[in-house]
Amino acid sequence: MLARANDLIAAETIERWYGSLLSDRVRLTLIDRLPNGAPSQAELARAFGTSPRAMQRSLALENTTYVRVVDGTRRELAMGYLGDRRYSITDITYLLGFSGVASFTRAFRRWKARSPSEYRRGEQEG
Repeated sequence: MLARANDLIAAETIERWYGSLLSDRVRLTLIDRLPNGAPSQAELARAFGTSPRAMQRSLALENTTYVRVVDGTRRELAMGYLGDRRYSITDITYLLGFSGVASFTRAFRRWKARSPSEYRRGEQEG
């Protein structure tokens, strides 16, 4: 709960600084919705009152895609959650909206070339 509160505070700060960028608004919404599973682009477009194609074009103008925003948001949150020993790898998996630990581990290996547990151990030793 504390980590989520911190994430929301950080997200509100980001919104004040960069609120006009769609990718930042998508990130803020993802932070809130990821624990219930990653929303589809169509779901988020509906929430923003636009079409998935219009959202795709707007994100392209910012040199990004919905998939990249989701992936980047998950990666940033994962690093923060792994630094907080109160959260197990399983807790983090579901906070980030992954369907299971194996999915989270695959994504994490893609981001950091090691497993979440290895990363956590390395951070603790460093």
